[in-house]
Amino acid sequence: MTVTTAVSSLGLPLLRGPEIAVLTAVDDLVSDWARTTGAEAVGLPAMVEARNLAKIDYFTNFPHLAHAVATLAPAASEEFTAGDIRQEHLRPTSLVLPSAACYGAYFAYSGTRLDAPVLLTTRALCSRAESYYESLRRLRTFQMREVIHIGTQESAEEFARRGKQWLTDVVARLDVDARLQPASDPFFDSGGSRAMMQRLSKVKEELVHDGDLAVSSVNLHRNFFGERCDIRGPGGEYAYSACLGAGLERWTHMLLTTYKGDSDVAVRELRRAGAEVAAGAGTGA
Repeated sequence: MTVTTAVSSLGLPLLRGPEIAVLTAVDDLVSDWARTTGAEAVGLPAMVEARNLAKIDYFTNFPHLAHAVATLAPAASEEFTAGDIRQEHLRPTSLVLPSAACYGAYFAYSGTRLDAPVLLTTRALCSRAESYYESLRRLRTFQMREVIHIGTQESAEEFARRGKQWLTDVVARLDVDARLQPASDPFFDSGGSRAMMQRLSKVKEELVHDGDLAVSSVNLHRNFFGERCDIRGPGGEYAYSACLGAGLERWTHMLLTTYKGDSDVAVRELRRAGAEVAAGAGTGA
């Protein structure tokens, strides 16, 4: 069954009761797992500074996704009524809407020395200027829940291992067509040597629904963000990081498609699967 949602031609969704119910249950599921890891719930800024994104090669590798946030120039009020806002109407800006929830966390810890690993979880509205948009599968603005780990190589690798196992355990208890498969991180050029290394060593794996829709990912960044943001461990070494992310609208699409649009069944099955894994029926808790 194909689930249709009110989405404008610009990729802006209108979520209604059944969709909100499923989306909230997905967020609760990931948040519950985050608590088992000891993650602190945080609210990160809704915008990030362009200079920080430049540190991680964001504008080199995928500038086409970026949404800059600009204010109107004073003269624009005399010209702008109901038409498009043009470049000449805008002031220069240094702010960008994030395309992933975790960036703000790494920037917030720039220049710090960690005595112990940091675990955070956040929910953020993300924005991506895609080439096309399709129901809840691909949106211009969407919500993401992430669990973020910054620590040592060993602790980051263990976090990523637990995250992948937890996702596997949850999915095994649902009727969804989804499986983990290797991918590459978006902040690396997809044709570059780093991206190839990632695919070979499985440092990024995506939970893919129906063969082509990534609904979650587990990312082991090695010390990439540690180096670029100057985050160090107690011995002065660059910190390693990892994260688990869930696209809430994409999960909602997957569950409503699987359970034939019945949000009550989708929520019930999701809660059952999460409770079974949390109770120790799986190995990811």
